[in-house]
Amino acid sequence: ITSARRMLLQVGLQATPRYSGRRPAMNVGIVVDAREPLDAAALEHVRTLLSAFAAARDPNDKLSLFAAGPAGGALVTGEAFRHGPLSVALQRVQTERSGISVSLPDALQAALQQVRGGGDPVSPLGSSVAIVVAPRSLGAELARLEAIAHDALPIAVFCDGFRYHVMPERAECRLGDDLYKRRAIVQSGRMH
Repeated sequence: ITSARRMLLQVGLQATPRYSGRRPAMNVGIVVDAREPLDAAALEHVRTLLSAFAAARDPNDKLSLFAAGPAGGALVTGEAFRHGPLSVALQRVQTERSGISVSLPDALQAALQQVRGGGDPVSPLGSSVAIVVAPRSLGAELARLEAIAHDALPIAVFCDGFRYHVMPERAECRLGDDLYKRRAIVQSGRMH
């Protein structure tokens, strides 16, 4: 189009079943790659991401936090997924650098077990997900995570930073919108 023109645009909408306008319960396992200490910016982005999930949490949602690295494993689950316990868990992961280290694939497997164990068999496809938050490139481990991902549960990997998804400088957050888009992709059957 090189100049002003009139166009006819037709949009078709197809409704999906929703229960009283409320979204279905989410069952989310979040895995933070803390094998190396997070820098200040990455730590703030993780805090913002977790705060957004905690703020959007409905009573029926099952959210859990896991970490890879020293002091890793299951950090916060169930009703404890709120600001105080999340802050304490992140501080512990940042400061405790000795002891047994949990690998990223092992932390992801633990999160998947938690998500699968708490899943409702009649919940809509896409309402259960594992999210891997990696502040740096995953390199060779990406292939191993992809192999785990093919085990029938959607896994989202954020390696490009959190700013676009969380938007810490603004009051709104894209997490809910991202979740609906992921669910639509899963329901379409066109995901890779």
